[in-house]
Amino acid sequence: MTHIAFQSNRDIHTDSYERYHTSVLSIDLNALEHNYRLIKETLAVRADVMAIVKANAYGHGMIESVNCALRAGITQFGVANVNEALYLRSHCPKGAIVVLDANFPEEAEAILMHDLHPFVYSHEMLARINAVAELLGRRASVHIKVDSGMGRIGVQYDQAVEFIIQCRRYFPNIIIKGICTHFAAAESDKAFSQKQWERFYKVIKELESQGIILENYHIANTSASFVLGLPYFNLVRLGILTYGIRPRQTVQIDLAVKPVMRWSTRVIHTKIVEKGLPIGYGGTYITPEKTCIITIPVGYADGYPRSLSNRGIVVVGNKRRLIAGRVAMDHCMVDIGLDMPVSVGDEVVLIGSQNDASITVEELANLAETIPYEITCNAGKRARRIFLQ
Repeated sequence: MTHIAFQSNRDIHTDSYERYHTSVLSIDLNALEHNYRLIKETLAVRADVMAIVKANAYGHGMIESVNCALRAGITQFGVANVNEALYLRSHCPKGAIVVLDANFPEEAEAILMHDLHPFVYSHEMLARINAVAELLGRRASVHIKVDSGMGRIGVQYDQAVEFIIQCRRYFPNIIIKGICTHFAAAESDKAFSQKQWERFYKVIKELESQGIILENYHIANTSASFVLGLPYFNLVRLGILTYGIRPRQTVQIDLAVKPVMRWSTRVIHTKIVEKGLPIGYGGTYITPEKTCIITIPVGYADGYPRSLSNRGIVVVGNKRRLIAGRVAMDHCMVDIGLDMPVSVGDEVVLIGSQNDASITVEELANLAETIPYEITCNAGKRARRIFLQ
């Protein structure tokens, strides 16, 4: 009987398996820094920039993105929650880290200990921060979040002035660094966005009449900053554009940002098939003629949307080709025709360019009937990540 000895986990070193990923997600840090500098210079006269780096910088790498932003002179960063904030603070002792989303009372100590700037919109959270600040002998900096029509989080716009007036009783333990709100449809509904802007502006003017002047007023995201055409006060929160991506394929932004993300894989199988052959689960793609079908080792478990079944585009052999059949958990098939010499191991681009042919994040999102944010946040979940500089 033959005995097979298996290597134990502790004997497997990172460099022995890192090269076996089935796809590669490349992040061009030079392009990212270019984008940060370009955006900052474009807006510098009118507003400061807060770089939004939540969700691992929309899939681009939080720490690497923050380092690029710091080199470009940006020092304020937006994350989703305290967990993300603590991770960033552990790598970034400098800079203001603003927590944009939910904060729970039990997180007050972490907020104070690590100098985080939370969005606040409830008296319960303020009271807890105040109590912890007194206990620790520290001061907390907060931003008041106003709900001007998003219907998500924030103190209601018609209650915001009274809320902030009441907040003053917590001074000096709590310092209000700014007040903000968020557009619900900056790129698609200018009339409603105008209404939100007016509600927010009214809050600001009423505060001023009470002698309350704050350091930061912010409402604008990428679309509001470069598309909407409304004044955006003295701070903007920019995310998707910094990564060289428009919020939607139809949104036009006249700024020479560069795409940062490139996602590629390799051919694992090729075969010539006859006309009329069903391909993939459910046989939803029937070959229209004799053709070559290639298989690539990327599927929805890797973050390639299942909704791209029979409609996704990849680049192989410097040409754009169609996903054939349903996107599976670990595989996709591609119909490349008979005019293209492709071999096992050849590169296939899922996002980005290959010579003169390309597929952009915006186009891919449009094909998947989603938004670019979702594409980049999910892309390359099992990929090898490479940061190029």
